[in-house]
Amino acid sequence: MLADGFEFNEITYGTLINGLCDAGKTKVAVRLLRMIQHCVFNVKPNVVMYSRIIEALCKEGLVNEACEWYYEMVGNNVEPTVFTFRPLVRALCVAGWLNEAVWMVEEMISKGIYVDLYVFSVLIDGLCKKGMVGEAREVFDEMIKRGCGVSVVACSSLMVGYCLKNEVDEARRLFDAVVGRPDVWSYNVLINGYCKVRRLDDAMKLFYEMWGKNVVPNLVTYNLLVDCVCKCGRVAIAWKVVKTMCESGLAPDVVTYSILLDGLCKEQHLDLAVVLFNQLIKRGV
Repeated sequence: MLADGFEFNEITYGTLINGLCDAGKTKVAVRLLRMIQHCVFNVKPNVVMYSRIIEALCKEGLVNEACEWYYEMVGNNVEPTVFTFRPLVRALCVAGWLNEAVWMVEEMISKGIYVDLYVFSVLIDGLCKKGMVGEAREVFDEMIKRGCGVSVVACSSLMVGYCLKNEVDEARRLFDAVVGRPDVWSYNVLINGYCKVRRLDDAMKLFYEMWGKNVVPNLVTYNLLVDCVCKCGRVAIAWKVVKTMCESGLAPDVVTYSILLDGLCKEQHLDLAVVLFNQLIKRGV
């Protein structure tokens, strides 16, 4: 097409770069952008081209290269958008470079770019996974202050962070104050927190609360409760939980049975453990 005298414009080149990135041909897309920079005089690389390559590099885990392209873009006076920062913040968090991720968000704010709920949620999740719960709470409060709303993902991530530090009461306060319509994931996070610190009664109360809020417990919910009950030395109650599970239409899986076998053995009910184990073999579990 070029040989026939057809002149490409920003849209044509942008479409090519987008397609190459979608096809996993990021290196070819990079070469094309370099060609535009050095050989095409009527077209300049724009924010769409740069952002698409940055996103592709981030998906491939090439975070350093993605950051270099960001700095080059800014150096060439091409202003980034929220779509430039989204993959960068996520990739930095996945790589564990939380200080750089926080800096990127601060860069967005300094440039007057709207920090959306997605970016805040990704940063909160990354900070909590690194145990930086205090910093995550500051970002969470900033998110609310800026009127971005609250996502269940952001709230659940912060709750996980509190629970990892055994600050279950703080997680519960956040749950009650912020989560408008909690889902089964949010409940499981809090139930797991209670189970971790052996607060079985609180975990069971939350379990019954789920039914009252029309949130149906899943297999994870039941396995968390069965595990907690067994660790508290109350295997008889664990069987009742399993019975409730079956009545709700859920079948115990190999994790459920493994927890029960472990509980029976620790309580010295070896005869019952052997009977259950033989039943499982006959069923092919």
